[in-house]
Amino acid sequence: MDSKTVRRKFLDYFIKHNHTEVPSAPIVPIGDPTLLFTNAGMNQFKNVFLGLEKRSYTRATTCQKCLRVSGKHNDLETVGLTERHHTFFEMLGNFSFGDYFKKEAIKFAWELMTQVYKIPEERLYATVFEDDYEAYEVWLKDIKLSEKRIRRCGEKDNFWAMGDTGPCGPCSELHYDKKPPDKEYFECAHPDGQKCYDEVAAKCLAFGSSECPRFFELWNLVFMEYERHPDGSKTRLPKPSVDTGAGLERLCTVLQGVDGNFKTDLFSPITSHLEAISNNKFGEDPFNDRAFRAIADHIRALVVCISDGVTPSNDGRGYVLRRILRRAFRQGRKLGIREPFLFKLVEDVVNTLGDVYPNIKESTPLATEIIRIEEENFNRTLDMGLVLFDMAAEKATNRLIPADVAFRLYDTYGFPIDLTRNEAEMRDMKVDVEGFEKLLEEQKKRSRKASKFTEETVPLPQDIPLTEFVGYEKLSVKARVLHATGDFLVLDKTPFYAEAGGQISDTGKITGKKFIFEVKEVKDFHGVYIHTGEFKKGGVKEASGADCRARIDVNRRKGIQRAHTATHLLHWALREELGKYVHQSGSLVQDDRLRFDFTYHSKLSDEQLKRIEERVNQRIFEDHKVTVEKKTLREALEENVMAIFLEKYGEVVRVVKIGDFSKELCGGTHTKRTSEIHLFKIISERSVQSGVRRIEAYTSLNAYKYGLRLEEILSNACKVVDSPDIYQLSSSINNTISRLKQELNLHKQKELRRRQVESKVEELMEDEKMLEEQVKKADEVEGLYPIIGNLKDWPVESLRNKIDELRRKSKRKNVAICLATLKDSKVVVVIGGGEEAVKKGFDAGESAKVIGKVLGGSGGGRKDFAQAGGPNDEKIDEALESFKEYVRGL
Repeated sequence: MDSKTVRRKFLDYFIKHNHTEVPSAPIVPIGDPTLLFTNAGMNQFKNVFLGLEKRSYTRATTCQKCLRVSGKHNDLETVGLTERHHTFFEMLGNFSFGDYFKKEAIKFAWELMTQVYKIPEERLYATVFEDDYEAYEVWLKDIKLSEKRIRRCGEKDNFWAMGDTGPCGPCSELHYDKKPPDKEYFECAHPDGQKCYDEVAAKCLAFGSSECPRFFELWNLVFMEYERHPDGSKTRLPKPSVDTGAGLERLCTVLQGVDGNFKTDLFSPITSHLEAISNNKFGEDPFNDRAFRAIADHIRALVVCISDGVTPSNDGRGYVLRRILRRAFRQGRKLGIREPFLFKLVEDVVNTLGDVYPNIKESTPLATEIIRIEEENFNRTLDMGLVLFDMAAEKATNRLIPADVAFRLYDTYGFPIDLTRNEAEMRDMKVDVEGFEKLLEEQKKRSRKASKFTEETVPLPQDIPLTEFVGYEKLSVKARVLHATGDFLVLDKTPFYAEAGGQISDTGKITGKKFIFEVKEVKDFHGVYIHTGEFKKGGVKEASGADCRARIDVNRRKGIQRAHTATHLLHWALREELGKYVHQSGSLVQDDRLRFDFTYHSKLSDEQLKRIEERVNQRIFEDHKVTVEKKTLREALEENVMAIFLEKYGEVVRVVKIGDFSKELCGGTHTKRTSEIHLFKIISERSVQSGVRRIEAYTSLNAYKYGLRLEEILSNACKVVDSPDIYQLSSSINNTISRLKQELNLHKQKELRRRQVESKVEELMEDEKMLEEQVKKADEVEGLYPIIGNLKDWPVESLRNKIDELRRKSKRKNVAICLATLKDSKVVVVIGGGEEAVKKGFDAGESAKVIGKVLGGSGGGRKDFAQAGGPNDEKIDEALESFKEYVRGL
């Protein structure tokens, strides 16, 4: 049974039993600051279980994307060591909110396992909490499970709690027995050395744990029937609930009849591709298998997180993602892979999960590019860091890597401390982790001191009340000063928006009878608004406890509102143009200026930017209404209102709607209609980190002034290139460029010719020197003085003149001269002899015939002057040598 069928059968079974199928929540919890990542199916129903929220249904079923990499659910370092541990996994679950309870939940689980999935009953065991007699009786009497296959466990294993206080209750687990029914015992390393017979397994302390190779947990049924109080006591809940979770990967292992999760169709495409990349075989070497499993798991986690808007960074969720990626990359090195490879596996993940979670398929290019860039960066970092580590290891005393080295590797080279420890262990060394932690804490303290707003820098009275913010409705308000220093004021109520959600704070004035305070910045310090600035009149004495009027700079607020509403329009336009997988990654909203960071894999083209800008301006000119509604967080999410995972939301949220096309959770200030923005202009687009792009833009008058500046620049450009107007500027620039290119080419040609002439002159001078030297140093051969020269590229007439010159100027009249040159790829040789040489028997014409034959041509002439030639230019040296031989033979 393939994984898609396993998943679908589970959900369809519970839909058949009147459960509502609820889509998976994002891997990043929205509105829950207590969690970095969604780690269980019940996360999205947390407030329902706590009684803080009601749904339109009392039964639900989900297939939830989960990630366990932090807190008590931290499986990261164990992933790869076993077949069972994962960072990312899918949790199938059914939930009852005060509807059915233990009996129905157990019956549902048993029926689905045995009748729908057809798992043999004899392969299933159950565990119950030792004091939960009700669940035990259901298994024994209703399900009729043998007493031997029901195991009672203590609170550590079979009692679940949401936290130290709150809903809690016993749980019952279904375990699968890997021992086939026809076998007497299961081969495993039993703690007491026995073979694992059924009666031995019933007493085994490792039963169902990760150390037990025979049994593994398939499904956990949690019965929330108590509320735990701060003193540790428990009282019964008025409406007990059910929360269950079954790992899809483990179910697939059983239903596909394979030996471990990583052999299922959820992982096999990844491991097969990895085999091709690494030239290793999965399943042949235990050491390599660990790397295969870790990589196959981690690439799924990476792709899912990126599709839900998380990108690698140096803090928070982004840092966790970066750690996962770097761990996977290091595992690749264990398989002999030295170059980036993880990005090649993205498609394999998409092929297995993309149909179930469409945003995974949509974000394929983004995930591929982010992972590729991160790999390339870490590959360089790893090489540099390892060099530093090796140097430190050589210098280390007592086989200990000092804390300062470990910290430098972390701070400068991005080495997680666990990587440094791994490298040390491979060399049988240790790391001063305690010293490292101290250095890390010191750095955090320095960072906190650098912050303007901390408990140390903002000493507030302990009993000071929270500030009432009225700035959504009022721009000016009567207030009272609750606390005053020379740098800031605290009021009982304020119209000043405090910096939050990327929007800068308001500025303005706080005025009393005896003081005027100019507000330059406002921060929300745990619900108390800190108005920082300076006194323009009076001081702390006059302001303390005084009544006042707080008035914001209205024009500046309007500029901020325009920019913030334009930011929402830009977000909408980006998703329309680039795809729904585009997520906001950060923003800065200022007075008629904005900066917007978003996830995307490549640089935007000019055409894309133009279309995005046009979309925004079109919505501005259409004059859409901007409305704000207050809703519960759940109501907003059920209406598909866009939430930014970087933000923390309360139970009641503000939903900002623009027309019928944009809905976002937002606490900022906005225009009432889009037409108030007036104009929108993108001024830049660039990369800020792998997979994150940044657009900066102007609105209203700033956009208009930017246009004027561009117009001025274009006007000046028109003058430079003699364009009649800006509409013909492009053509004029092209014409000017063509003309300048022609002029440049002419200049280059002239320069080339000049250099060629200079070079030729130098060559001729060198040839002249060579001939002069030969004349001076010529040795007598058979009463003659031969002078030979290969004068490349000399004109033939110049050779003749040179021979005449040499005969005339030479003191010796018995010279025999042979000069060669190339003309039209043909060798020409000119021969001449002095008067005495001819008298001694030298015959230029005869020597020309010899030379011509060598060159593959002919030759002839008078005794004192002759010429030869031929096409064999590669035989010039041989032809000149033949002249010497001719002279010697006289």
